[in-house]
Amino acid sequence: MKTARQLSKTHLAEIVDRVQCLLWLDIDSDGEFWNPDKEWNTDIVDLIGETLTVFGLRPAQVVKRAIR
Repeated sequence: MKTARQLSKTHLAEIVDRVQCLLWLDIDSDGEFWNPDKEWNTDIVDLIGETLTVFGLRPAQVVKRAIR
């Protein structure tokens, strides 16, 4: 599993862009629009998890986190 600190600035920006779109980009018959009141569901959480997995941020096994 990678940490966020191991990713490039470009990859971090791409992750934030994807998450922002998942959370607030909506669509209707007129097209896409930013919706600050978009309702979230468990599918959104799954898609955010998939995004983090694509960038290697998902742990492959249970890993105890070190206290900082």
